Amino acid sequence: MKLMKFLIVCLFICQYAWAEIYKYTDKNGKIHFTDTPPMEVKSEVLEVEQPIHHGTPPPNKKAAKALFEQDKIKQEQLRRERILAAQQREKEKATKQIACEKAKSDLVRMKQYRAQASSTNSKRYYNKRVDMAKEVEDEACKLSNFR
Repeated sequence: MKLMKFLIVCLFICQYAWAEIYKYTDKNGKIHFTDTPPMEVKSEVLEVEQPIHHGTPPPNKKAAKALFEQDKIKQEQLRRERILAAQQREKEKATKQIACEKAKSDLVRMKQYRAQASSTNSKRYYNKRVDMAKEVEDEACKLSNFR
């Protein structure tokens, strides 16, 4: 049933594809266009150009290849940028880890010096230094997540 309806619609549409256009001039000199030939006057059949196809143009192999090459170059560039960014992150991570380890070793050394201090003033001085070393160690290791 659906096929029958489709075929009928196609027949009605196709008749316009084969239609001819007639041009004639009436008694008053006015030009008219019609799809049926007039009986009382001489008419001329007009050649109608085929409609322009507005679909996608045929593929241009050179342009397609150029686009493919450009895309390939962009992908390679993005890959290199990702690799460089990963290397930079690893370098920063290593630098932060070294800073954390240095801050920890400085803190251990300060605690040893404080334990060896003999006078009260020396212990007070080393306590301040130990507190500063703890802050440096906290900051360095907190930034690098090496706790």
